[in-house]
Amino acid sequence: MGSHRANGRRAGWLLGVLVGIVSIVVTPVVGGGVAGALPITSEPQLTLSRLIRTSPFQSSTTTLRDNEGSAYVPGDNALWLASDNDNALFEVDRTTGALRRTIGQTAFMNARRFGGGPRAGDARTQDFEALAYDARADVLYAFSGSTSATPTAFRLIRDGNHRLQVQSWQPLPSEWRGAGWRAADGRTYVAAGSTIRSYDFARNRFGAPFSIPGLSGIFGLDFDNVTGDLLAVNTAERLWRAGMGTRRLRPGWNGISLTGLGLRDTRAVEVIGRQVFVSDGDDSRRSSDPMNHAVFVIGVT
Repeated sequence: MGSHRANGRRAGWLLGVLVGIVSIVVTPVVGGGVAGALPITSEPQLTLSRLIRTSPFQSSTTTLRDNEGSAYVPGDNALWLASDNDNALFEVDRTTGALRRTIGQTAFMNARRFGGGPRAGDARTQDFEALAYDARADVLYAFSGSTSATPTAFRLIRDGNHRLQVQSWQPLPSEWRGAGWRAADGRTYVAAGSTIRSYDFARNRFGAPFSIPGLSGIFGLDFDNVTGDLLAVNTAERLWRAGMGTRRLRPGWNGISLTGLGLRDTRAVEVIGRQVFVSDGDDSRRSSDPMNHAVFVIGVT
């Protein structure tokens, strides 16, 4: 009997250890938000799951006039969208598509330079191109471009009501079309054309530039929170995936066309679990078209 009890205790202890190991393996890194990751496959199949309408938003009369950048804030289950024509950011419920609030141009104009300094003013607060959310610091970054503005990075932090608000800005030497935060190394990355660099807002410094062979014309950038892989959309309305360790495209992910799903101008991409959220910036659709400036939620199998 004693031997049986000892064996039972050892078996229970071993089972507990195995469960702990399995838990460690499957638990996503910081910022995952949604369980699961994009499948590792050389034959990815893409399916349009649904649309998040923006013209107008669900149960709203507000319309987003151009869809340029996006970022997912898992703690709020919020998808943030940037519109260069509105000079504003929009917070949307990721599940329902309902508009929660808008942060307009005035809030960005009144922000002071990081560390103390002048307000941003009008020239820096137009042509919002990209967003990135740092899940470790709980900070949202917004990047304005140079089409009709002076390139600038803005930082949004939580206020007393635990809502993200514009806090400060930093000047940039050039515009960046895509941005994303990578949980695997805790860095924010920006991209334009075929150039990708890490970016440190507090120091206002960039890391060494690099590129992914075969990937150019980058408009949108993000990273899988479990695998650490880079995902991008570009000017050809294609989806790309690369390993950051090798900085090489994954087999089967060397430019998957998204036009068959209805996309005409891919501007941003967010990886959320086993789905990618791709923003369309095409300006030629009718305002009544559900795809007009919509976010396309695409399942990957």
